[in-house]
Amino acid sequence: MSGRGGQPSNIIGFPGTDGRGGSSFPPGGGGPYDPTMEARVAALEASLGRIELAVNTSAQLLAGVQKDLGDLKKDVSDVRKELTEQGKALSRLDGRVGALPTTLQMIGFVLAVLALAGLGRYLAP
Repeated sequence: MSGRGGQPSNIIGFPGTDGRGGSSFPPGGGGPYDPTMEARVAALEASLGRIELAVNTSAQLLAGVQKDLGDLKKDVSDVRKELTEQGKALSRLDGRVGALPTTLQMIGFVLAVLALAGLGRYLAP
């Protein structure tokens, strides 16, 4: 049941080891040379530049939105004040309309005036 070096056969060695406890990497932990590393780092740096530009642009847009939001709050406050004034004016108008006579009252008044005028003809000398 033993594999190489006295290890059980179901154990796989860590990548970069030679199976005897040593390393296949050069000393100092430098790792193998990757010729594409410079190009990949340059691409990451370019992407980071685009990300920074996008973040700065977003920050400027956010500042504009915050200013507009402040203006909107002021406008809403002004509209509320105006609506309060209009509500008070409407209440006064409603009170005055409520004091006006109804149609039935007006008809009764006209009939009473006509009746008095008719009686006045008979009472006059």
